[in-house]
Amino acid sequence: MDKFLLFSILLVFIGAFFSSVLQQRRKDRVLKDLDGFQVIARLKKKDVWGCFRSYPNAIELIFSRPYRNRRDKTLTSYIMFADMMKTIEVIFRFHDELSPQNQQRRLMEIKRVADPGIIRRTSRMTRNFLVAFQEAIGESIGILLTRVQKHMPMKSDDKRMQKLGAGSVSFADNMAYEAVLENYIAHRVVVEMRLDDDSIVEYEGYLKEYSADWMSIVGCQLNQESRLPLSDANLLMLQRIIDFHIRLAFSDENPRQIIFTLQLTNKGDKTISLCHIEDGNGYQHQIDCKLTAGKSISIVLTDLPEESLAEIDHEQLPLSLPLIAPERALTDSATVHNENNSSDDEDQGTCYPALPHVTLVYYSTRAVDVYVPRSHGLIRHGGEYVDARRKRRVEKESLSE
Repeated sequence: MDKFLLFSILLVFIGAFFSSVLQQRRKDRVLKDLDGFQVIARLKKKDVWGCFRSYPNAIELIFSRPYRNRRDKTLTSYIMFADMMKTIEVIFRFHDELSPQNQQRRLMEIKRVADPGIIRRTSRMTRNFLVAFQEAIGESIGILLTRVQKHMPMKSDDKRMQKLGAGSVSFADNMAYEAVLENYIAHRVVVEMRLDDDSIVEYEGYLKEYSADWMSIVGCQLNQESRLPLSDANLLMLQRIIDFHIRLAFSDENPRQIIFTLQLTNKGDKTISLCHIEDGNGYQHQIDCKLTAGKSISIVLTDLPEESLAEIDHEQLPLSLPLIAPERALTDSATVHNENNSSDDEDQGTCYPALPHVTLVYYSTRAVDVYVPRSHGLIRHGGEYVDARRKRRVEKESLSE
């Protein structure tokens, strides 16, 4: 076989292989930063909580423990492909749900954005150049391949070669380059989101990164309603601002009645407004009190519906379960948990006994990183003057507040 023909076939194969590998390994440059972090994805009709894992055409939220749905199927994760990802309104990464290791990892990421080295700056400039001139570069490579092929003894196909050239730089398809956003990297911005009821929500923080589909705003402060499922012990262990102690026991007066006692301790530096405990089916126990920093409160429930207690193993009662952040754990049982689960948030934790299916509703001010689809939100305002920004160096510490 003619050596020019072999070279032509090899050239086409290498180009197609290179393009295919890039397509398969390509992840959104915003979402890939969330890999291994605990997040809450807010969809139009529900919230999904889990350890984030990104793929080129999908994301997965891995639950902290297996769940059983109404059809008695065991569920360990929630998978969303590209079409369903369009229903995501926002993704939250709350700082008080991160382990010390992941908190440090987050700070290192922000430091690299706020104070990029020469390699990172050069890489970003190169990527922005490829994005801005992607079409021209692809056509140029295609024309070059076509010209090379014309000098070889095989029939030319200009359209196919130009398509191959365009595919060789297709890794930039999910990227974006916008001069105004480049100026605000690591600086304060205000993101505006319009909800289905035509109301507007704003998030103020530091622009960390953006792509064609997503943008990340870090260091936001949210004062909003939080809903914490008390049935997920592993999730309660991740709450750095609240310590929990759950007790389940039979009533002395009625041996068939289960008494649920919940003790809460505010370990943060801000007041928490406790609203109520509900089961989602109409039951509601009002609390309506403010829990100041360092204070504790004990809540006793004697009237929980049987549906909320259906999974409780009566043979394990009475049950006393302290659920404390691993780095603060002092009891023997908590220390065992700490030794087994101190690596990262992605560790799925210890298998705890079943707890009542109820939810704690409360208000608090929480630090959070917000990941917004660009189809649902846009950067509406800058948070600092351009002239003033150019006269000073970025304060790296401000991003980690």
